[in-house]
Amino acid sequence: MAVEQFVIAQNQATWHELETRIARPKFDCYFGDTGRLRHLVKIAQSIQHFEMRAEVSVSRDTTDDKFIALAIDSGGAILISGDPDLKDVQAYKGIEILSTAQFFERFKPIGVAKP
Repeated sequence: MAVEQFVIAQNQATWHELETRIARPKFDCYFGDTGRLRHLVKIAQSIQHFEMRAEVSVSRDTTDDKFIALAIDSGGAILISGDPDLKDVQAYKGIEILSTAQFFERFKPIGVAKP
């Protein structure tokens, strides 16, 4: 759904975080031997890359600011995150920060159940 209706934005910093986080052992249960690589390839085919330009200092956790900066650089209106520090920001310069549940509730197609 999201890939067809929304631009999935990434920049070098957010892609690096995805690559390093997905490699953590706690995600082993979601992927087989080559599942991580297949997942990353699928994501890479669905994203639009943006150069890192904006610099912000908004979140309690400064390592999360790169996501807000990406939303600014991409002209995004929504940032989807489960991170408590980002969710506490709620909105910044017209960018709403929504949990996945809030996003799916707002944008679920008619006749499709929540994941």
